[in-house]
Amino acid sequence: MLTIDACPFNHPPLAHQLEKWRKCRDMPAWGHLWDPGVGKTYEIIAQAAWLYSRGEIDGLLILAPNGVHRNWVTEEVPKHWPKALGIPCCVWYRAAQSTTRRQQEAMQQLVGVRGTLAVLSMSYDALLQEEVKINGKKVPGGRAWAKSFLTNKRVMIVADESSRIKSPDSKRTILALKAGAFAKHRRILNGTPVPNGPFDIYAQIKFLDPEFWVRKGISSFQGFKTQFGVWGKGYCWRPNKKTGEMEKQEFPELLGYKNLDILQKWLEEISDRIQKDDVLDLPPKVYTRMSFDLTPAQRKVYDGLRDECMAFLSSGELITTPLVLTKMLRLQQVCNGYVAVDDVAGDNVRMIGDENPRLDLLGEIVEDLPHKAIIWTRFTRDVDLIMAMLAKMEKKAVRYDGSVDDDGRKAAAEAFQRGDAQFFVSNPAAGGEGLTLLGDQTDESLSCQTVIYYSNGFNLQHRLQSEDRAHRIGQRFSVHYIDIVASDTIDQHVVDNLKDKFDVARQVTGDKLRTWLT
Repeated sequence: MLTIDACPFNHPPLAHQLEKWRKCRDMPAWGHLWDPGVGKTYEIIAQAAWLYSRGEIDGLLILAPNGVHRNWVTEEVPKHWPKALGIPCCVWYRAAQSTTRRQQEAMQQLVGVRGTLAVLSMSYDALLQEEVKINGKKVPGGRAWAKSFLTNKRVMIVADESSRIKSPDSKRTILALKAGAFAKHRRILNGTPVPNGPFDIYAQIKFLDPEFWVRKGISSFQGFKTQFGVWGKGYCWRPNKKTGEMEKQEFPELLGYKNLDILQKWLEEISDRIQKDDVLDLPPKVYTRMSFDLTPAQRKVYDGLRDECMAFLSSGELITTPLVLTKMLRLQQVCNGYVAVDDVAGDNVRMIGDENPRLDLLGEIVEDLPHKAIIWTRFTRDVDLIMAMLAKMEKKAVRYDGSVDDDGRKAAAEAFQRGDAQFFVSNPAAGGEGLTLLGDQTDESLSCQTVIYYSNGFNLQHRLQSEDRAHRIGQRFSVHYIDIVASDTIDQHVVDNLKDKFDVARQVTGDKLRTWLT
């Protein structure tokens, strides 16, 4: 155990962690906008330990995405909390458990505990739950327990993956900001704080300091957008509310951004940005693209859908981003070997023929892998197919997606880390955040050195976060990233744009899709 400035640590901090710890430990509000994998979780726990040892706080409230919130309690706090300060009282809050008497009793005990640091970790969505029922009787829900925790203790509140509160008008953001106002100390953590542009940072900074933007002369989100956005006039066709007839309407169109140098200077007053390449000597990422051809049956279906899309884009109908993304999703499904029944994604699909060249290519890739690997894919049906194929190949694999409950996910991640499974099969929305999936770095055969994207979603943040599950502090080996793409399809354009840091989910337009299809 190492003691620095009279605060004990379980293990020595890295140079950048120690520097920021000394700078930020006493601040009432600070944002750690650090790349994934550079140790911001350890940094926060070290700051909480300092504040607790100084008598400044006796409660730590962590808000995090569902699933990630559990990792704080089961993995991060027990691993990093200084043993000399005693073991903190940790309880996590889950919607599935909230209607049990045991959960309610545990929360009562947590709020009332004295003489140790009380740690409460809950998902952002738990704040939406004011009340729950047990045998028909209403009892406190997540929001009520968070308020009780905040009002009965001197709390440091942490918003992990804080871009979850980027939309100022969403109920989740409004409730998170209200919770933050009760806390004595506030922190945000985010490896990709502005994946869709500078507007995403407004609410995150407001969580840290409700008056920060007001002091800068900006009184509202609209004022923020005016300050940093370049706007023009756009036009679209929409139905008249009274007549129902289509009419041309004007709307403000974002053309670009301005004054970003000013925004950067302002953010430096309340946050810091640390990039992985600046502070870590990690082995390189190596990217490979492996292609396959659609079967004749798949190509026929794909070309038919493509022609339908082109006709739709040229029809003059109102074209919105959600509609464009739906068209793209259907094309992606064909590239994966099936079509959705009634446009429903998931299990309700029909396979196109008996061949699946994408799955066959994956089989060839994993056949002789001498070490562990992560396989990411966006569709539940693909996880089913991959798990079945790996079982047939007598490869040990674990599954981590929406079909697995919290206990099952925890067991899957632990099994992969221990070396009980060679493959970790997941989708980035479920497993792309909050996990360390390095494997055993003392044994090359048990380390994770390959990350395979069986298929890609459209969300840039999911891609960036998922890449860094295996490329973070502790990785000794080069990590090989393999994208599987269907030749002469939309697959190629999606991968190209994600690699160029283009958020397809947010920025794609009808014109962009038309270009991709021609």
